[in-house]
Amino acid sequence: MENTTNQKIANKWLSVPIIATITRLLCRELTLQNEYLRQENKILKSKIKKHLVFTDDERRTLVEAAMAMGRNLMEQVVTIVKPKTILAWQRRLEKQKWDYSFF
Repeated sequence: MENTTNQKIANKWLSVPIIATITRLLCRELTLQNEYLRQENKILKSKIKKHLVFTDDERRTLVEAAMAMGRNLMEQVVTIVKPKTILAWQRRLEKQKWDYSFF
């Protein structure tokens, strides 16, 4: 009885393409890493009492990473500032990019 159960499980895994199995494992690993980093970030943020000040390069880096996620995911992930702040930074950086006032 136990052998047939083990055989069924083995057959199930053999029927799944190896790439799908690897992808599933990597996705799980990345999900765990992401969850850990979210919790760590939350704890660190709670310990910082003063207002954070970012350089333009730091803002640009955060904007690029957040915009690559898309708005829905960004709403779930961004914690160090409000997602609205990221969008405001993005608008300001775009405005600066196309500012031709130096002519």
